[in-house]
Amino acid sequence: MLINFLLTGIRNLRKNKMTSLFNIIGLSMGIACTLVILIFIEFQYKVDSIHKDGDRVFLLTYKMNNNGSLLTYGQAPAALGPAFKMDFPQVENMVRLKSETGAVTVKNKEALYERITFSDGDFFEVFNFPLKWGSTLALQSPAAAIISEDVAIKYFGSSNPVGEILNIKFGNNEATAYTIGGVAARFSRKASFDFDILLNYSALKSRNPDYESWTATTNATFIKTSTKGDMAKLITQSGKYLDSYNAANPGLKITQFGYAPLETLSLNSYRIRGSIVRGWGPPAGRIALLLIGFLLITISCLNYINAAIALGARRLMEIGVRKVLGSSRGFIIYQFMLENLIINFLALLAGILVAAFVLLPQFEKLLDIGLSFELDNWWTWAFFLCIMAFTTFLSGAYPSLYISRFQTVEILKGGGAPGNKKRLSKVMLSLQFIFAFIYIVASLHFIANEHYMRSRDRGYQQQDLLMVNPANKSAYNYFKDQLAKLPDVKAVATARDHIGFSNSEALVRTGDSENDIKVLELGVDSAYVRTLAINMLSGTPFDWKINAGINTVVINETMARRLNTKDPIGMQLKIGDQAYYVSAVTKDFRFNDFQSLIEPVVMTLAEPDQCNYIIVRTQPGAADKVYAQLKTLWQSVTPEVPFEGAFQEDAFQRYFNIVTGHNKIMSFSAFLALILSCMGLFSLVYLNIISRQKNYSIMKIMGAGNIDLILKVLGIYMKNLLIAIVIGFPLSMYAIKMMFGIVYKDHMPVSWIYPLCGFFILMPIYMLTVCSMVLKVIRQNPVKTLRNE
Repeated sequence: MLINFLLTGIRNLRKNKMTSLFNIIGLSMGIACTLVILIFIEFQYKVDSIHKDGDRVFLLTYKMNNNGSLLTYGQAPAALGPAFKMDFPQVENMVRLKSETGAVTVKNKEALYERITFSDGDFFEVFNFPLKWGSTLALQSPAAAIISEDVAIKYFGSSNPVGEILNIKFGNNEATAYTIGGVAARFSRKASFDFDILLNYSALKSRNPDYESWTATTNATFIKTSTKGDMAKLITQSGKYLDSYNAANPGLKITQFGYAPLETLSLNSYRIRGSIVRGWGPPAGRIALLLIGFLLITISCLNYINAAIALGARRLMEIGVRKVLGSSRGFIIYQFMLENLIINFLALLAGILVAAFVLLPQFEKLLDIGLSFELDNWWTWAFFLCIMAFTTFLSGAYPSLYISRFQTVEILKGGGAPGNKKRLSKVMLSLQFIFAFIYIVASLHFIANEHYMRSRDRGYQQQDLLMVNPANKSAYNYFKDQLAKLPDVKAVATARDHIGFSNSEALVRTGDSENDIKVLELGVDSAYVRTLAINMLSGTPFDWKINAGINTVVINETMARRLNTKDPIGMQLKIGDQAYYVSAVTKDFRFNDFQSLIEPVVMTLAEPDQCNYIIVRTQPGAADKVYAQLKTLWQSVTPEVPFEGAFQEDAFQRYFNIVTGHNKIMSFSAFLALILSCMGLFSLVYLNIISRQKNYSIMKIMGAGNIDLILKVLGIYMKNLLIAIVIGFPLSMYAIKMMFGIVYKDHMPVSWIYPLCGFFILMPIYMLTVCSMVLKVIRQNPVKTLRNE
């Protein structure tokens, strides 16, 4: 019996090749999109799963009242980790991480700037970063270094560098020699953080004797406990450390200590300021992606239902004969569901292939995070089974029940054609068009939003502005000398920190106040503000007429508001033990990107030997030419180092890459939803023509022209399209406002123009789809049709 049903199902698929192909394509695209979205979300949940004891590792955090808000920070006092390990036997290991930039010299070659991470010796007991060469025990020595494979290749090629010497210089301090004790294998893409050069934490002592005190801070402090539940108990006993910290830092009081599990740290990093891990933002983004996938696969199933009903109209005689020969309704339902299962199975196979070889590589190219298609985990197979069950039931249940219900007498008399009872099909078609309309409007909004954000005023003139970060000090001096000779260079500035690329944090105290203000500090030269053409409010940058040699600063508008004074010019600020006076106030400018809040900024004059960024203002329209000259200069002085220069317009490129990714996802979803909706419309028009061939033939004989037939068929479904647009118009506006609110902190206003554009996109496509099918009626001979009737 089963074999007979299978053979019948396969024969029907071969008999209706075009309809079957439409069904398989529609379902496979929905399945492929959903599969890629689930792979992306599953990847986010597996970040840091490479650490075998990750469920027992926690990041210590603290909460602080910063500028009126209670915020969570990922840094920790340097003394906190050792205190936990000393006071609590449940703490197995403790690791502090602190990163700095150092000048690295190998075998008397030119020094290159590298990221240096200081860590406690238990680093490899807490985290699983396997070594390619050497031993993890080398980190126990203050004179040893563990380097990444990329750094090893950069300095030593493919040879084993264990035992080689690295000379590392920090600031104006003397260079220190470190022996390479190990080389870490290439890092997994599922690691939320990594390192370039790893040194023992005690190496900080030579430059800061208080490196382990309550006044010193780390970038991160991790605790590994004996059991997963220990940390929640320990943190309740951490109140005694608050007094120690707050006594040592009276102007920077912490309200409480907390923790964040490593296994979910990447997912929740958006809640933690200063977190060292790479995160994914709020969960609302993941929910939005899942909703996109669900809607696409729902549209695919609705499309299949309409196509199945249309196909059933051609099989009514077969069903009538089967019932005459004794087949029950149950057997007919079983037959249709089995055929539906075959189509869904083929669609699943096609969807897997499309996802693995088309969509996923493009998605990975867009994100570059290491996505891969894996069949060796249980959730993938669970998804395959669930998606088969979901699509088979959703797309097959109604057509099977609907078509099998017709009585034998009605069918054989010719009165059982489903074309006369297709109200539900029209409702489903309207739903498809509503979804497609919302996707189109969303896509238009996202595209417009990218152009809007790229043209936003950043508070300075980013056009014709370049940045270069020379690899070492001699290259830095060479660039400064050569740039002064280029005729297309209008102005040059230098900086230790630069807008959009790097910054420092500082605590600013005003007068006798005991409350510090946490600010972004930019170490710059006196030409920086003028070169960037930052919009000014008052004062003159770094120009003080009263006392030559006085330390002055430039602050932004947000910082001026924090000072609670109408005119902050001349006001004294303290950073550490050094006093400064405000000489100018700038308008607020975008330091990071449009997702970040504008924070208080203080610009101080950096010492020349501290500066490593060179900012170049070119003559109008000469940026591309000067950029090419910068690359030529780089090759002449440090050809072995990759070029580190950029257009200032690209400072927010990572942010705009994400925005562009949103555009591509929404545009592809809109395209797919539109195609699937048109396929559903095509099926319904096909159903209409089959059920009304006699009527159309009589109309032609009675003198109806081609235009009359087209208008007749267009009118049948025009009502559904108009209903879809009327409903979709407010729904799309609401959906876009909700999506923008979830995805962006700053975005363009939602406009009614784009739903209107969506209407003018959807209408001609609807008309073309219907007209292409009406051509079948126009071309057929009415005499043959009526003779068959």
